[in-house]
Amino acid sequence: MMRQGACLPALFEEQARRTPSAVAVELGRDKLSYRELNARANQVAHELRSRGVGPEFIVGICLHHSFQMLAGLLGILKAGGAYLPLDPTYPRERLAIFLEDASPRIILVAPDTQGCLPPHSSEVIVLESDWGRLQDGEASDLDVGLGPGHLAYVPYTSGSTGRPKGAEICHGALVNFLGSMRRAPGLEPEDRFLALMPLSFDISVLELFLPLTVGATVVLGDRSALYDDDRLLSVVRNSRATVMQGAPYNWSSLLRADWKGDPGLKMLTGCEAMPPEHAARLARLGRSLWNLYGLTELAVWSTVYRYEGRPGPLPIGKPIDHTYVRILDSNHQPVADGDVGELHIGGTGLGRGYLNSPELTAAKYIPDPFSPEPGARMFKTGDEARLLPDGNIEFLGRRDFQIKYRGFRVEPGDIEAALAQHPGVVAGAAALVKSSDGEAALTAFVVPRGAEPIERSLHSFMLQKLPDFMLPEKYVFLPRLPLTPSGKVDRRLLATGSVVSIPPTAA
Repeated sequence: MMRQGACLPALFEEQARRTPSAVAVELGRDKLSYRELNARANQVAHELRSRGVGPEFIVGICLHHSFQMLAGLLGILKAGGAYLPLDPTYPRERLAIFLEDASPRIILVAPDTQGCLPPHSSEVIVLESDWGRLQDGEASDLDVGLGPGHLAYVPYTSGSTGRPKGAEICHGALVNFLGSMRRAPGLEPEDRFLALMPLSFDISVLELFLPLTVGATVVLGDRSALYDDDRLLSVVRNSRATVMQGAPYNWSSLLRADWKGDPGLKMLTGCEAMPPEHAARLARLGRSLWNLYGLTELAVWSTVYRYEGRPGPLPIGKPIDHTYVRILDSNHQPVADGDVGELHIGGTGLGRGYLNSPELTAAKYIPDPFSPEPGARMFKTGDEARLLPDGNIEFLGRRDFQIKYRGFRVEPGDIEAALAQHPGVVAGAAALVKSSDGEAALTAFVVPRGAEPIERSLHSFMLQKLPDFMLPEKYVFLPRLPLTPSGKVDRRLLATGSVVSIPPTAA
């Protein structure tokens, strides 16, 4: 069990003292020991401290998977700061929103990512080119007085109004999550955890930090393999991983590539529903299969379920340690066991709220009248669920029109706000449309202005506005958007794909 009240930097330092020569991180043929990684992280931390970083200080980090990225993350946390993931593949316009909202005074970059940022006023530390100077600095552990309530990281998530929002996650929530994951699904010092998820995706927290508190090895992989069947197959084979985490889309990618399996691989999935037939196949190909559920506003995963061959949809399981769920009706009253209601989550894993958004925080992080703890809150997930007779929870979908796509949470409003900015668009809507073979495509429905062809220019325009996981795969042009009797866009009809389109006028 993890030491109560400890923060992540202290847990990593304790592990580095226990196993200084063990391999902490591996990238291709290169390796860093726990001693080496701790020294590099301390050098970054001392540099940040010299520039005023301490508890509640947000530091941006814009790096691809590398030793420098991991040392940078740990260095930020060791200095007492909280890290703000800035994905170098995101459009500058989106990164500008993060920077304006979070206002980091310092950003860690690499030579190949510095140019990915929009204009800003933050100080910049170029880790690779500054590494010689940092290596001459102090490499001892720091004591900055971190506590469980201090901020650890600020991930941004899609917003229904078209503006992303940052979630504040504290050390207490992070350490509780890691401690529970160490127990189930479980991780041992002999394990090799394949880390593929981009830093902007909060489930990367599990891949990068859990191994470093256990004495296991982080195997850094190429994130671009996540959307290429053959490349993903090659990465998994070459990694010699014993644990891998992926959205159902990623596991389906391996199945499409005719993966033969690995009897020593523990498989973790979540973010969206996995088809039962895929779960049955995967369970025969690896050591074990675990289905997890969580939201960015809480410390990554909040429930866990081990698949053991039951037919039908996979449950999302039971709450992790020091976490509880409530299934409530529209009046925030408990529903009867087996009845459908909205899933609410409370406990140690709950985030502080949305950065600089007190009204939105109050709307989503609501008081918990059923808790004996004064001031207890719970998060309104917007997901429908029910309690099964065996105590597991079954996820039943969204109460609104939010989309779970390739493991990412996508608000249609985020896409629609970008569509509305194109001069050739009168109106637009987004939906996830499933074809007859069960494959889903993120689709934009567009009412064009005039008869001029805009499909090509529209796609180029959207590339400048949205990250790749939010880009529509298809554009359907309509004379008007279908409406419900109340005058709102009929999103359910759009999701069926049964609307009459105007043939695209451009290739």
